Amino acid sequence: MRLVVGVGLNSRAEASEVVLLIATSLEEAGLDAGAVAIVASSERKAGSPVLDAVAGHFGAELRFVADADLRAVEIEEPSQLALASIGLESVAEAAARSFGRLVLDKRKSANATCAIGSIAP
Repeated sequence: MRLVVGVGLNSRAEASEVVLLIATSLEEAGLDAGAVAIVASSERKAGSPVLDAVAGHFGAELRFVADADLRAVEIEEPSQLALASIGLESVAEAAARSFGRLVLDKRKSANATCAIGSIAP
């Protein structure tokens, strides 16, 4: 199974924090880190050295999703904080669902969120 990890992060996030969040989430779901094929986030994070480092750590392709496409994804538990601060109900879950079927819903650390999806073959 190939995986996509959707990531949301604020300006205080460091690569080590995001990598740990993803690794812990993968372990919780019983998924192999070697299966991560895509790390995805909002187009506003393009050029983020943190996301570059995270994708590199997992040997994954880094992909960005347009905000309009993130808004189009139905989210069961939208984030009021994200909506108020960036105008999106979700980044991590919506980004993961843009490329696959959600297998682990949003997990949080102090400065980041992640959600994991399986990519259809």
